[in-house]
Amino acid sequence: MIGNDASDAIQRTLGTAYCIEGIIGSGGMGVVYRAHDARHDRTVAIKVLRGDIASTIGAARFDREIRLEARFQHPNIVPVYEWAQRDDIVFCVMPLIDGESLRDRLTREGQLPISDSVRITCEVAGALAYAHEHGVVHRDVKPENILLSSGHAMLTDFGIARVIGETASGRFTSAGMAVGTVAYMSPEQASADGTVGPASDLYALGCVLYEMLAGNPPFGSGTPLVVVARHMSEPPPPLQIARPTVPASIVATINRALEKVPADRFPSTMAFANALEWEHTPASTKAAEPRVRHGGRAWQIVAGLAFLATVALLAVWLRPGVLDDQRVVVFPLSTSFAANDAGAGTGWDVAIAIGASLEHAEPLRVIDGYSQLTAETRRDMRLLTASVSRGLSSERRARYYIDGAILRRNDTTDVVIRLHDASGDSLVAQETASGPSSESAATLGLRAVGRLLPRLLDPARRVDVPTLSSRAPAALALWIQGEREYRQSRFAPALDLFRRAVQEDSLLAIAAVRGAQAASWVSRLEEAEVFVQLALAHRDQLPARYAKFANGLRYYLTGNADSAASVLGSLAKVNHDDPESPMALAEVHMHLVGGPANVTDSIAEFWLTESVRRDSAFTPPLIHLAQVAYRRGAVAQGDALVASLRTHNADAAFLRQLDLMASCVRGQSVEWAITARVDPESVLAAAKELLAHFAQPGCAESALKALLQDQGTAPGVRWAALLHLQGLYVATRRNVALRALLDSTVLAGTTQARALYVIDAIAGADASLLRPRADESMRLAQASYGQNYERASAQTRWILALWHAFNGQTARLEAISAVSDSAAGNGGRREVLFAKALRAHVLLARGDTMGAIGAFEQLAPSARRDSLTYELFEPLGIERAILALALLKTGKSAEAIRVASLLEHPQPAIYLIFLPLSLQIRARASERLDNFGAAKQYTARLERLAVQGGTR
Repeated sequence: MIGNDASDAIQRTLGTAYCIEGIIGSGGMGVVYRAHDARHDRTVAIKVLRGDIASTIGAARFDREIRLEARFQHPNIVPVYEWAQRDDIVFCVMPLIDGESLRDRLTREGQLPISDSVRITCEVAGALAYAHEHGVVHRDVKPENILLSSGHAMLTDFGIARVIGETASGRFTSAGMAVGTVAYMSPEQASADGTVGPASDLYALGCVLYEMLAGNPPFGSGTPLVVVARHMSEPPPPLQIARPTVPASIVATINRALEKVPADRFPSTMAFANALEWEHTPASTKAAEPRVRHGGRAWQIVAGLAFLATVALLAVWLRPGVLDDQRVVVFPLSTSFAANDAGAGTGWDVAIAIGASLEHAEPLRVIDGYSQLTAETRRDMRLLTASVSRGLSSERRARYYIDGAILRRNDTTDVVIRLHDASGDSLVAQETASGPSSESAATLGLRAVGRLLPRLLDPARRVDVPTLSSRAPAALALWIQGEREYRQSRFAPALDLFRRAVQEDSLLAIAAVRGAQAASWVSRLEEAEVFVQLALAHRDQLPARYAKFANGLRYYLTGNADSAASVLGSLAKVNHDDPESPMALAEVHMHLVGGPANVTDSIAEFWLTESVRRDSAFTPPLIHLAQVAYRRGAVAQGDALVASLRTHNADAAFLRQLDLMASCVRGQSVEWAITARVDPESVLAAAKELLAHFAQPGCAESALKALLQDQGTAPGVRWAALLHLQGLYVATRRNVALRALLDSTVLAGTTQARALYVIDAIAGADASLLRPRADESMRLAQASYGQNYERASAQTRWILALWHAFNGQTARLEAISAVSDSAAGNGGRREVLFAKALRAHVLLARGDTMGAIGAFEQLAPSARRDSLTYELFEPLGIERAILALALLKTGKSAEAIRVASLLEHPQPAIYLIFLPLSLQIRARASERLDNFGAAKQYTARLERLAVQGGTR
């Protein structure tokens, strides 16, 4: 065993990369050291495996098997920085978590409160579910491997047990090397020939929860072999004896997790967590939940959000009426072969496929039945009785509903589809499709519904079900899996599934539409455009609604706000059961439309809430709702939304971003420096959201500074952080801090930051401070690129031309414009746009204000939306600011307000520097229009900026 006397040997093996500072603890696997990571200037924990364990693992095998854990990104899993084997020593490097282990807390307190125990269990269950989805079984879930930090549980030591387990063939050896820890070891894990899978981790988690409540694990006493024997043969001791206050329903839930046969346990760790949460829910809440028809807690969470006055105008769309013969609800099918977890089960898969196929059978209007169910019914589909189905269908004004069953016998699968008339409680028709068990249930369901559809439509009318049923079965299966992932906000795995579906069958256009949405969520906008183009190329394979939706997505991805809002708005207002269009419309307002936060965020919030109202099981809108809530300081509201996202194991990157926002807004100390080192992308994403509309500038500034101070920050992230931070400084008139920031950035080698001296001075920063630096940049450019910058890039030429115009040097401006005109003759889109912009500046410099206005109005950003975010020229910020000023000067006040409002577009970082100027223009223009209320609001915002900058 490695001990204190081995520290020197470990240090020699680690070399200069890590400096060991002491031992944190030791256990059966080895020793954990506290160390300093010299390369990244951070404190880490280094776990060194026992020599006898390390010797059983070959280096190549260890590296291959353990890489998966290093890619894990989940808020409840301790990340791994590095795994390595050097000489005879195997070690891993992890962040040093500020907190304690669950074992420490149990040692100190004995028994934990029920609420804490349930919360910790649910968070660990989420971590395990994520690992299981990635093909990894932990094998050693125990209190020592659960860390408690900032109120959250984090699971550690993935991978070690996995590799050792496969090396040791899953056996408990006499040498003392157990695959797992006997007090938490499932019967199949302890068995010499048992199969260790996700159900084993579920069993271990059940033991941990039992211990948190009782003070001891269920089979914790005796020798290891005795404990193993008890796991395999005895029921757990009654929990009520050790803790009488634990409700019987929670005891029953734990006992199910501790069943000896894996198939008798919950189907997944998340199903276990959902059951625990439900049983821990107060009875009053349970009683109320069925009365919330959209049932999901997501709607309860957002029900209290403030609506706009627009609700009154939109309410007519949502008003119920008589049952509609063209509306049909599709419920998940029941199954005979396992407990039905509708969130991941085959019954929901078939319902997704049937619902999509009915979209082609216009004028039928399809309603997703799963979204109408209460949380309790989703957990136990046996509660979906005929009367419940009929009632839900009637509430959605649907005359018909479809349900069914999937039956498996020997090597055959039967899919039964039933069509019901909700108005008369009668079975209209039933069809059964049978096939070998190797055939997809979704394919069989499509076959059955194709025979059923004529009963809903004119029997003489041709029904185009083959649009889906003729698609490649593998592609259908991948698309359906992607649908489940996407609806639960797991965008990265959803995107991978949609990619594979389209690769299997490029005509599966509906998978391409979904691929575009998933790619957009993970900021792969170029790939999203490719998906949309593919979908539109095969629009004949899409229902009409999806073809229009794909067109709206195309406008959104290319930054065409007006067209996107028009197409998506018309869909959102017509299709009252569609959750996708209102969410996409909300994103247009959040990401493309400029204007004050109280307008854009409120409109977006209305449509996001409407999306959830239509489908409470559709979770992506909750991410945006949480962002809006935290921005305006509604922490409790944001926390409730995030809690709902956690129950669905939503995308870890968004959860990390939201956690950072929440911690800072509620006034908690955030270790920005450490987090920026570990996860710079999440810090940048949080900073951008916090800075939007200058909602939380203090929090945003702390995050951005941390990114810039960390020398390991990637250049792209560093540039993004610089643009946002310098924009904050310009907007709040912190001129000294601005120049210090730009000076240090240029000195560090980021020479492109020289352009900001010019742009910021033009935007209104203290020119006397920036002028010497801007003049120096001009001289350096002339020495490098020629008198009129003829050898410079188009953007460099544009920036320096602006500086000459700002200084009244019209002749130099004209000469540089002539160079740009010449270059545009042989150039591409950017060269042409630069030339047009400089011609507009020349007209203004010559005193032709009306001609300049016409020229500036012809300019419009034409780059892809993601390219606009961190570009200096493409967003045309200076040109729009000058146009707004010219319109104000010539008495066109309403037009000045419209153009100045564009500078509150939330995406281009460079627009931040124009916020004060934009507010000034709008205040003066509003006064000229006798709109003194608006002028007062703009002036008040200007005063708040001054206060935030400390200039008042």
